[in-house]
Amino acid sequence: MKAALWTAHRWLGLLSCVGVVLWGLSGALHPVLSRVQPRAAAMQPPQPVIDTTNAAPLATLLQAAKVERIGALSLADVAGRAAWRVDARAGTSTRYFALDDGSELADADRTRALALARHYVGRADTPVLAVTQLRRFDDDYRPGNRILPVWRIDFAEASGLRAYVDTEQGRLVSLTDDRRALLSRLFRIGHNFEPLAGWPGLQRALLSLLLVFATLSALIGLWFWWVLRHNAARRLARRPLARWHRRLAWPLALVMLAFSLTGLLHLWVGAAQDEMPALHAPLDLPTRMLGAVPAGRFTLLALVPGGGTAQWLGQLADGPHAVKTEAAAARHATHGGSVTAPHLLRFALDSGLLLDHRVDKLAFAQVATATGITETTLRGGTWITRFDDEYGFRFKRLPVIRVLGEDARFYVEPMSGVVVRVNDTDALESRLFAIAHTWRWSPAWKEVIDWTQAGVSLVIVALGLVGVLLFLRLPRLRRHSGPTPSRTAIAGSPAV
Repeated sequence: MKAALWTAHRWLGLLSCVGVVLWGLSGALHPVLSRVQPRAAAMQPPQPVIDTTNAAPLATLLQAAKVERIGALSLADVAGRAAWRVDARAGTSTRYFALDDGSELADADRTRALALARHYVGRADTPVLAVTQLRRFDDDYRPGNRILPVWRIDFAEASGLRAYVDTEQGRLVSLTDDRRALLSRLFRIGHNFEPLAGWPGLQRALLSLLLVFATLSALIGLWFWWVLRHNAARRLARRPLARWHRRLAWPLALVMLAFSLTGLLHLWVGAAQDEMPALHAPLDLPTRMLGAVPAGRFTLLALVPGGGTAQWLGQLADGPHAVKTEAAAARHATHGGSVTAPHLLRFALDSGLLLDHRVDKLAFAQVATATGITETTLRGGTWITRFDDEYGFRFKRLPVIRVLGEDARFYVEPMSGVVVRVNDTDALESRLFAIAHTWRWSPAWKEVIDWTQAGVSLVIVALGLVGVLLFLRLPRLRRHSGPTPSRTAIAGSPAV
């Protein structure tokens, strides 16, 4: 029994060592990636105040421009001029019409994208090399970013700084440069075996196999560490490599088990969640159904899906319902990784009159539309303004409204109608991954935790390499150990 387990430990450890080394070295890059990440100069989108009181009749101007159906409609600022941003249908070109006279603004989406990039990056005067619209993911703008279409803005800097912005919601999706992109690629090669991405079945099978091998090797190693603990000092007195392998074995084997098991769970549960397309409550409204536009001074105003019809959703700059932008920015600055919940109000589609501030009702309707769930079974409706273990950074969108269903939670971005569904299995996997794999224990100690984890990862790599050396040396020790049974037993015994 011991001989079979000992052989299994050695061979499983050897076979998994390639994965252990690649995972450990790439995992140690994590704190480096955080520190070379270009920093945005602004985290909140620009919020110009736009007065709609004297706006040109919206339905009339859209019908004159031959816009028969509306897939997205919102207020936007284009080079200081107030305009309507209109998507007739998903996948069609975005058009802009001046708020005051209804004239169409040429090349406005590109102009707005460049202005957003300069706002977020803080490069008001830096020349730009290229402004390109992306409608599909590529090697630089990865599928994990989730949001399409976006604009890529390349700044004329030696670092290769580039920003990806979403003009529909006015958000910065990604900010990177050549150094960050190179290190991210190295991380993906070592951690995800990216060169095999063209063969996803093979990639997942190989990763799973190596994770299982590493898990079994760690478990068998821990068992040997325990059952051979009584004579370890005598047995390993003249074998320093084996002695250090044993000393490091039990704490690092536990860490390795945590990494391997949560990695395996993430590979099959978390990755499946990542690959699922987001649910969506689409807006598809005939232009003729547009009524009066809500009148007032707005920092946000958009037509959004709301159950069987559409409604206006806006944020006022004046009055009792107005958002205090300076206070909001201060709150944002003091809460890393969070945003400010908007003060959104609902307005009627036909009359433009104020309905209420119950955005949770709108979220319920959007969940029901996107999933087919009966609206009466939904409850909750609270704003989520920062990523957490369940609704993590991988989902990208903030702020969102958390809606509780009978067997799942739904996270809704009411301005776009995008819905993310998270069930108990997804939530458990996310929490376990955060605690045992990425060590997201306390934001206040993030830097210390990151560097500690990087150090532990490197020591695990060293432990694996020592195991390989022991594997390669052990047959030679047996050949020269002589015929004495006691010496053979010592030379051939486990290094634990």
